[in-house]
Amino acid sequence: MAALIAEREGRVLIVKLDNAPSHLIDRGVIAELTEVVRRIEGDRALGALVLTGAAPGRFLTHYDINELVEGVQGVPVPLAPAAAAAASRAVGAAARVPGGRRALRRTPLGGVVDLDATTGLFRRLERLDKVVLAAIGGPAIGAACELALACDLRYVADDVEAIGSLEIAMGFAPGAGGTQRQTRTLGPARALEAMLEGRLLSAAEALAAGFAHRVVPAHRLLDEAVETGHRLARRAPVAVAAVKRALYDGASRPLREGLALERSWFMAALSSPAARRALQRYVDELAEAGRGPWEDPSAFEPWREGTAVDLVSR
Repeated sequence: MAALIAEREGRVLIVKLDNAPSHLIDRGVIAELTEVVRRIEGDRALGALVLTGAAPGRFLTHYDINELVEGVQGVPVPLAPAAAAAASRAVGAAARVPGGRRALRRTPLGGVVDLDATTGLFRRLERLDKVVLAAIGGPAIGAACELALACDLRYVADDVEAIGSLEIAMGFAPGAGGTQRQTRTLGPARALEAMLEGRLLSAAEALAAGFAHRVVPAHRLLDEAVETGHRLARRAPVAVAAVKRALYDGASRPLREGLALERSWFMAALSSPAARRALQRYVDELAEAGRGPWEDPSAFEPWREGTAVDLVSR
């Protein structure tokens, strides 16, 4: 059964996550969402992706525990971290071979295959040259929280009461990027406390902690996310990619490496046709007005809205 409902509005793709009745993440959801992302990676007519729940008061709840149990039962003995790392590398290499992932799923490494697919999807979201927004209308626990953290912006309905990581209460740690992305989002001290305590956050707490970018009335959640999607979809794709790559890939590196990565993407974006058009338009407007937009902030509003110049055409 299809777990996703995709609806396109201009340059915005809205993907409603289903999988009723419990709205769990499982390998089927991951496979379907990965296919959606794969299809839009080269789609220049699309500028934003909004992920939300298909049912009122829902997002995705957490990963299907039955699949986790199934994956662990295939491992004959407890794995030391070094052995687990080796298994993960082996699965990653085999998954790149046609049919490799399917074959590995029938082995004791089946659970590692599912983890590799999940983490691979989350990285693809971060590497899209499109803005990815999560409109969270219900509980987002464990892997669902990790999915939200892999999105660029997170809008949360004001009545949501359960966001965060419960893994430690069940004897394990986040494994699909939760430790890394929570640290980058909340800061090391808050992230460590959140994961050790296993305490779930309300919408207001998520906003205060820095997890949520915006808390909105539940009935306005999707509308506000889509409105933002339309505005940000007017950004130049190369500029969106530049900001995301420099931040996601560069912020965790030594400063020298991060600055070098930023410079490379700055030059790539600055030399694009979109930037050339925008710079010339700005210079022309400055000459016509005889003053800069900083003297009249409302004059810069069309630029922020993405309507001052076409940044999407090649």
